[in-house]
Amino acid sequence: MRLVLIVSFVSFVVNERSYCALLPHSLDADPIEGAVQLGYASPCGPKLFDQLAGQMAEDVLEITSASARRLYSAFENALREQDNGKEIVEMHPLAPLSVDNDPAVDDELIVSRTLVADNSGICPRSGAKLRLINLEPDERERTRNTLLKLAESTYNEWNEKWGYEGDERALMSLTRFADWLDTREGEPFTAFLDGPNIGYYMQNFDQGKFNVYQIDFILNALEDMGETPLVIMPQKYCLPSFTTNSSRGRRQNLLKSEMAILERLSIEGKMYKVPHGCLDDYYWMLASVSAQKVACGDRNMDVQPDDGSGRWPGTRPMLVSNDQMRDHKLELLAPRLFRRWHSCHIVNFNFTAFVDDECVDKEISFSTADFFSREIQGNPSRNSAGAECGMAWHFPVSDWEMHERLCVRLPVRASK
Repeated sequence: MRLVLIVSFVSFVVNERSYCALLPHSLDADPIEGAVQLGYASPCGPKLFDQLAGQMAEDVLEITSASARRLYSAFENALREQDNGKEIVEMHPLAPLSVDNDPAVDDELIVSRTLVADNSGICPRSGAKLRLINLEPDERERTRNTLLKLAESTYNEWNEKWGYEGDERALMSLTRFADWLDTREGEPFTAFLDGPNIGYYMQNFDQGKFNVYQIDFILNALEDMGETPLVIMPQKYCLPSFTTNSSRGRRQNLLKSEMAILERLSIEGKMYKVPHGCLDDYYWMLASVSAQKVACGDRNMDVQPDDGSGRWPGTRPMLVSNDQMRDHKLELLAPRLFRRWHSCHIVNFNFTAFVDDECVDKEISFSTADFFSREIQGNPSRNSAGAECGMAWHFPVSDWEMHERLCVRLPVRASK
């Protein structure tokens, strides 16, 4: 409802008070009556729009295509009444907005559907660079506390299902893991591996199984890239025999070579065993927001774009998993927190499945974490001379492609 109200107000400002009210390039631009009394810093101009867009960014993550079209139409209608030498392309009421990636000229009003470069975060229309917005320290703490509560809730449900008395073992176990990460010495972990997700990857064929060799394969690949990985593994998969999670639920006996890999990872401190009855997902999620206080000290583990080590840039630690995160309990995490966490930390992988310890093509590809966040954000835009020429706002649209945005830039001009 708040989104609808804000979009409606912006449309009202553009339509009813004229384009001049938001872009004061004319001396007769009238201020919006009552805007200052409502708490807005400016009664007109780009500053007013920036504050309105900022309100939207605080309340919602994205808008709908209907809202995007409404904003576009508001500017379109207003410009039709203004003799300012520039127009937005008139659109049929039922036609979708088409993508426009042509660079804007200096001082040009931008209201466009554009495709942001997924490997740089640069908008081709405005030239602005979108940011990857990470969790703030207080948001990390909130995420940590929520995961602890989720672990306790899940374990209590498990006890109730099997008729056991509820206790706090799951919460205590996850808390111990968090404390261990914060107090351990040595190099900080820069990657956490979802062991079961990797072990079961592409194993849905007749001879498929939980494949330990795949886990060792990814771990070695990350180490070769300069990362320090830790495998998060449910305890049952470290036993010589266990029931698989496949649809057939068959029994699997590990080979001696597979047990040797698990024992080596454990001895070398590259694997953490999650106790029985605890959900391992919460462990690697919690690990991503851990400060690793002793191991990190005051160091920032993130890898910068100009890093010369050959490591790919982005947030550390990363979480290596193809998990789709469809657990309904994760809804308890605020949508903004979950989206920021997911955008910054999740790294997907792809490789040819192993048959036992053999793989036809031992090439692996990683889909790195996002370069920019999928949430409303404003960033400076510059003209050909390098001077700032207004804030470029980018609005994710729920039913557009992943990296498409509605870009709105009201250029800052001097009054005549």
